[in-house]
Amino acid sequence: MTGKYLFKSCLTICLFTIAFFITACASSNTTSRKEFKFAQEEEDFVPKGPLSFNITYEFHSIPTFCKEKSFSKPKGKYVYFGDFPQTKKKAGILINEEIYINRGRYTYYAGSDGNWYAKCLENAFEPERYKYAYSDGTRVKGRDENNYRYFKVEPIKWRVLNDISADGQTKAVLLAEKILIENMVWYDYDDIDRFIETEDERKFEQIYPNNYKHSKVRAYLNGLAYLVTKKKGQPVELNQEFENSGFLQTAFDQYAQDLILISEITNDEESSKPAEYTEKYFNKTNYYLIDEVLYDKLFLLSQREASSAEFGFAPHKVFDKDSKNRFFSRGKNASDFALANYVYAGDSPGNRNECGWYLRTPIYRDKDYVFDASDIGSVGHQGVDSEYESILPALAIPVDVIKGER
Repeated sequence: MTGKYLFKSCLTICLFTIAFFITACASSNTTSRKEFKFAQEEEDFVPKGPLSFNITYEFHSIPTFCKEKSFSKPKGKYVYFGDFPQTKKKAGILINEEIYINRGRYTYYAGSDGNWYAKCLENAFEPERYKYAYSDGTRVKGRDENNYRYFKVEPIKWRVLNDISADGQTKAVLLAEKILIENMVWYDYDDIDRFIETEDERKFEQIYPNNYKHSKVRAYLNGLAYLVTKKKGQPVELNQEFENSGFLQTAFDQYAQDLILISEITNDEESSKPAEYTEKYFNKTNYYLIDEVLYDKLFLLSQREASSAEFGFAPHKVFDKDSKNRFFSRGKNASDFALANYVYAGDSPGNRNECGWYLRTPIYRDKDYVFDASDIGSVGHQGVDSEYESILPALAIPVDVIKGER
C-alpha cells in the first residue's frame, strides 16, 4: 500500500471514530435528559360492600408533638396543629357532596374513608413547561383541562424553631413544614404606590408595594381587609376578600385560634439584617422599613429570623458554598393541594417539588421587592407580584399547651 492510500485509510478511520464518539455522546445526553415518566392514573372504582360516610376524622385543635422525621431538619421537634387540604384522594374513596362543612375559605365534603376532602379545579403552574407530579407520581393537570380533584384534609405539621427546653422559655415559635397555600402574591400591583389620608386631611401617607402592614399576604394569613390601588392616580379601595376567612380561620377552629399568641411583628432595621450581618455587604440604608409594631397571630419570618442559628437556619452568606446545609435548613416541599393551585416548585422534570417562600422584609433598593428564601434554600429577593414564590406561615403558642412527649 502506498503512502498516499495509507494516509487516506487512516484519515477515514479517524473521521469514522470521531463521528461515532459524537453520536454516542449525543445519545448519552438524550438519555440523561429523558423526560420524567408519570405514574399511570389509577382508575376510580366503587368498593364492594355497604358504603358509610360516617366521619371519624378529628380536627387538631390541640397542639401535639409528633415524632415523624422531617425532610428539612430530621432531628428537630415537630408539632401537629390545625388542619388543611394536602394529599390527593386515593382511588376507591367515594365523596358525598351532600355531607359537608364550611371552614374558612373552603368547603369540605365527606369521604367514604371517614375523612374530609376539599374539591379543587386542577391548575398546574405553566403545565406545558413544568411537569409537576403529585405524591403518587401522577401528573398535575392544567386549568384548561377542566379536571376536578379532591384533596384529603390532614393535620398541619409545624417545625419548632426555638429551643423550648431552655430555662424560662414559655413560647414555642412554629413554622409550617410544607408549602400548603395556593399561589398568592405578596401584593397585587407592583410600581403603584397607595396614598391614604392621615389625621391631617391636607397630608397623605405614601404606602409602597413592599409595605408588609398593607400587604395582601398579611391580610390572607390573618383574615383581614387590605388597601388596593389598581392604577396610578386612582383612589384606594378596601379589598375584603379575606376578611374573617383567611388562613387563620381556615386552618384553625375557634378553640385553636384562641391558643395562638398575638406576636409583635416588626419590620425595622434590626429585623431586616441577616443574623450574621457584615458591614461589607449589608451596610445599606433601607428606605422601605417601618418602625410601627404590628400585632398578629400569623406572620411571615423576617430576614434575620430566616438566617438565625437560634431558629435552626444556616447562615445567609453572600457567597455560601455549603448549599446542602443551606437547602436542608430552609428548603420546603409543596403539598399535592398546593401544586394543584398554581404553586411554582422548581423547574426540573420529576423534582421533589421544592418551593421558594416570601419573607416579610423589604429590600433596601427597590420598593417593588422583598426578601425571600429561594427553592434552593438561599436568601434572595423577589418582586411583590411574583408568581414564583409561596407563602409559609409562622405562629407562636404557649409551650405548656402542647401535648405528648417531646
